[in-house]
Amino acid sequence: MSSNQPKRFDIGQVEIGGEAGFGDTASNFDYFRCDPPGLGLSQASIRLDYQRQGDQETGRVVGASTGTVTLTRQMHGFSTSTPTTPSSNSDSSASGATAFDHYLNFLAASYGNVLTGGYTNGESASTTSTLKMSDNSSFKDGQAMAWGTADEGYQVGWAKNVNATPNPDEITLLQTAMAVPTGNTVHGSHTVFVKRLAPPTPYLDETSASTTNGGSTTATTTSWTIKISGSDSDDLYTCLGCILTGHKMTWNVGEVPKEELTFSVGHFSHGTSGASTAVGAFSYPSPEAIIGGGIFWGTSAATSIFTAGIEIDLGLEYAPIPDIIGDSGIGGWFRTKITPRVTFSTYRDESAEITDWQDQNGKTFSAFIGSEPGRMMAVCMPNAYVVEMPARSRGPGGETMSSVVLEAGYYAGDTAAETDLIPSNTDFRLAFL
Repeated sequence: MSSNQPKRFDIGQVEIGGEAGFGDTASNFDYFRCDPPGLGLSQASIRLDYQRQGDQETGRVVGASTGTVTLTRQMHGFSTSTPTTPSSNSDSSASGATAFDHYLNFLAASYGNVLTGGYTNGESASTTSTLKMSDNSSFKDGQAMAWGTADEGYQVGWAKNVNATPNPDEITLLQTAMAVPTGNTVHGSHTVFVKRLAPPTPYLDETSASTTNGGSTTATTTSWTIKISGSDSDDLYTCLGCILTGHKMTWNVGEVPKEELTFSVGHFSHGTSGASTAVGAFSYPSPEAIIGGGIFWGTSAATSIFTAGIEIDLGLEYAPIPDIIGDSGIGGWFRTKITPRVTFSTYRDESAEITDWQDQNGKTFSAFIGSEPGRMMAVCMPNAYVVEMPARSRGPGGETMSSVVLEAGYYAGDTAAETDLIPSNTDFRLAFL
C-alpha cells in the first residue's frame, strides 16, 4: 500500500504547454518556476446502487477526474536587459513559445486579451501630461508605458490618447506624471486587459506590432496542459484542459511580489513514468524586492500614496461547459463573472477615502513596481470606486489607518474606440514593462 522509503514532497517541478484543442495534450512544454503546487484534484467515487442480500459493499465506479491546481510563485520580469525594441510574444502552441509566453497567454485567455508592443527612442519636449515623440505608431490607447527620469528613476504611465495629428506625435497620459522622460526613450509593454463580456473563444491575441491596429485575429491557445512531477520518475500528474480561474497578487513594500494562480482542470491522469527531475532552465531576471515604484489615486501620479502594500484579486468566476466527448465530461470553461478588486491600508484622511466612499466618486487608481524596463509590473483601474466604508484601525506604529477596498468601475474616457484588440476603455489592466 505504501513505499518503505519516504519521498520529499518539495522536490519536483511544474511544466506548462499550450493545447492545440481543448483537452489535447500539449506538444511542447516549458518549465514554470513556482512553489510546490496545491492540488485540489479528485476522482469521483460512484457507489453501485442495488438491493443487497446482506450488509456488504462492493468496489466503486471511478468517475470523472477533475479539480484545481494552485500555483503560488514570486513574480519576476521578462528580460534581463533593458529592451531596445518593441516587446513581442508567441502563441502558446508554437514550438518556440516560452514560459513567459504561456503566462501572458493564460492571463489573456481569462482576462480578455493582451496587447504587446510599443517603443521609441525619438521622444523629446514632453510634459508631465503629454508624451511627445517622432513616431507613436507602435503604441495604443490604454496600454502602459515606462520611461526614465532625471531624479525619480523609472516611471509608468497609461496612454489615454495616442494622437499622430500634431507634430511631433503625442500621447496624452491618463494621470499627470511625476516627471518628464530623460534619454529620449519610451518603452511599451505587455498589457493584459479585462473585457467586460466573457472572453471571445478563442481570445484574440495581440501578437504583431506590424499589422493594422497592432495585432492578429487568428485563433490562439485557450487551454493548457500542466504536468506536475514529484521527486521520482513515477510521480506524475498530467492535467488537461486547464484554464486560469483565479488570480491574486500581493505587492508588499520590501518584499518580493507574489501571486496565486488557480487553474480549473478539465481532466487529469496519474502517470507511472515520465516525471521530470532535471533542474529547470530559468532565463528570466530574478524577482526583486519592492523598493521602488508608486501607488496613485486620482488624476495625478506625482505623489504616491503612503501604504505598506496592496492586494489585487481579479474576482474570477468560471463554470464548466458539459461535453459528453470530454475525457471527464468537460468541453471547456465559461467565465460567469469578473470583479477586479484592490485592497490596501493608508493613513486615514476624512477628506479623501471617506468622502470618496460617501459620495461614490470614481477615480483613477494605478500602481507600479520594479527597477527598470524588463523587470517592471503595473496595474490600473481608470475608474475605481471605494466599495466598503473604510474601516478605522491602528497602524503598527500607532498611526490612524484606513482600510480601503476598491473595485473597477465602468470606464469610457480613452479616445480610441473599444475593440477586442486594444486596451482602450477597459476597466482593469495588468502590465509587464
